[in-house]
Amino acid sequence: MRFPSDGNEFDVDWLNTQLERSRVWTDGTVASVRGERIGGEFGLSGRVYRLFAPTIAGATPTLVAKIEAEDEIRRAVTFRAHNERLLAGVIPASYGSYLDSQGQGVILLEDIPQATQGDDLAGCTLAQALDLIDIVARLHATTWFDAASDAPIELDRWSAAAWAPERWSNRLEKARERYPDHYTAQIVERLAACSDEATAAIQVLALGPASWVHRDPHLDNILWRADGSPVLLDWSGAAIGPPAVDVAVLLVSLAFRNDAPIDPDQLLARYASSLQRYGVDAGLDEITRTAALALRIQIRGMIGWAGAVRTPPDAGRKLALRNDYSGRVLAGIRWLDARPVPS
Repeated sequence: MRFPSDGNEFDVDWLNTQLERSRVWTDGTVASVRGERIGGEFGLSGRVYRLFAPTIAGATPTLVAKIEAEDEIRRAVTFRAHNERLLAGVIPASYGSYLDSQGQGVILLEDIPQATQGDDLAGCTLAQALDLIDIVARLHATTWFDAASDAPIELDRWSAAAWAPERWSNRLEKARERYPDHYTAQIVERLAACSDEATAAIQVLALGPASWVHRDPHLDNILWRADGSPVLLDWSGAAIGPPAVDVAVLLVSLAFRNDAPIDPDQLLARYASSLQRYGVDAGLDEITRTAALALRIQIRGMIGWAGAVRTPPDAGRKLALRNDYSGRVLAGIRWLDARPVPS
């Protein structure tokens, strides 16, 4: 395969070879192929292209090709091998994958017709927020393990590392310089302990239940079909880990934003009821406790992003998102400090 640099270098013979192996592709032999880059301004990993692939029989289908590092493609393919049937309809169908000899790979995916891209800057309606929570709960409940060690040994595990004190203090100081109105002296003092809190949270969460987790189920990673139903994208980070790591992302994307469609406690209650509907009764108190733990890890990462020195976003939508997330950190801290410290 030719990995495209400008979206116009896909090889039709290679594409037909892959599609002939697919059990899902039904449009027949492709006569030509043209690629168009999509989603570049959103939070999708890798490079994503819409492929226009008219067939010999006269059909004019499109599909999506996602190109990224071999490890990420393997992870996405492994996730699908275990879960594609369980999540049929709420994740794009896959037409196959390919790994080259240079450490890259591609996965071919269903193109959702007339879909609307979710937007973590613009937000969503209450109904859309509830749909996203339900998808995440469905993923967790249908793949639930009492502990990560119960999952098949070959599956990737969620991992998060402790941060050296110097790394944390440097990121926090840079964040304070960039956002002095948000990160006041009082807030910086409160955040000083956040990295240690995150390290402790990692250790506690690793001992609890596990499931497949998306790891980044924010609004940029969702499409809305023409009928309003949701489709969750970007599974190359999926792994076995604490369900709470996804819940923390939901809190940040849905509940800690300006004009939030749902408040944090409503979100957690909906997640708990959705889990129960799919057969897992985790208990709202326990869900809240573990969400508070995972949120400490998420806040550490958000401050790390705000204070990143090497590759900070300096323009456009990524900068707007980083600016917006500085306010979400404060909302998260207020929520954490309004409840007992979890153990």
